[in-house]
Amino acid sequence: MKSFFFLIGIILILGFTLVSSKEKELTEILRLQEKIVTIHNQLLDKEAEIKSINLKILIGKQKQAILKKKIKNKEDIAESIIFLKKNEIERKSVKFLYPLILQKPNFVTQQIIKNETLQILKKDINMFFTNFTEYENVESNILKQKKKLNSEKENLLLFQKTLTGQIKKKNSLQKKNQKKKYSKIQKEISKKANNINDLINETKYKRYKKVNKSKQKIRLPVNGKVVEEFGESNNYLTKNGIIFEPRTNSYVISPIQGIVKYAGNFRSYGKLVIIVNEKGYHCILSGMDELITITGNKVLIGEPIAKNNLKKSAKTKKRVYFELRYKGKVIDPKREVEIL
Repeated sequence: MKSFFFLIGIILILGFTLVSSKEKELTEILRLQEKIVTIHNQLLDKEAEIKSINLKILIGKQKQAILKKKIKNKEDIAESIIFLKKNEIERKSVKFLYPLILQKPNFVTQQIIKNETLQILKKDINMFFTNFTEYENVESNILKQKKKLNSEKENLLLFQKTLTGQIKKKNSLQKKNQKKKYSKIQKEISKKANNINDLINETKYKRYKKVNKSKQKIRLPVNGKVVEEFGESNNYLTKNGIIFEPRTNSYVISPIQGIVKYAGNFRSYGKLVIIVNEKGYHCILSGMDELITITGNKVLIGEPIAKNNLKKSAKTKKRVYFELRYKGKVIDPKREVEIL
């Protein structure tokens, strides 16, 4: 009898240890997910800062080009002033001097001509040096912006490296428990489904929570240019969503908080991810180069789930498709929910 209770005690201790270990693991995964979202947001801020600096440099160079037309270079100052003088005397601003110049000049006439000429000369010299000083200031500012740009690019690389490391760490924890279990479920779903509607039916919740749809918040999955808005596409595969042109080596994030119910290749969609939640939302994403999530993963809003590895030299522009459904019905994200 004692041995029986001892055995029960051991089983309970082991069970408690396993539950405790599982809870710690889930807590660690959640901590990593939150950290990943934060790092990715910081990465986006750095990209925006780099874009802003590049714009400032471009504006500076345009200003330089305008100033360069007014001044040739610092070795031609004297020649430029003489050239300006010659043109100025021929213009309307000194036409009233022509009668004096044509007459035989006396002392007073000579003084008038001299004073007027000196005034014009002084004005042009001041203008010349003002333009030249401004040119040098613009040049100095461009150099500062380029230095700042290099610093921000280094920071961006650091954030990218940190983000990649944290994603790998999180994925290693998630895959350990879920890969075998959910890959089998996904294969069964994929066999049954002939189209995207079948996938939606196979991955939906049995019951949804009651929510106010108008108050729901999502994030757009791609930080890039929208090339086709909702309903604009002529392709039946993409007519119900938004098509993005992502930035080079950018991440695709989860627009909603939920569970990844499908992550893999599906027919002509290529790499496809379906995320669902108990509020009734289905998020469909396709066109990514690399998936960094697996079926069964719980994802946070704004968490990277895929990546585009397109190189700048590539001729073909990448396209990422995003579709949102509410209780199975296609909706326009920009009209029916709040975009964060």
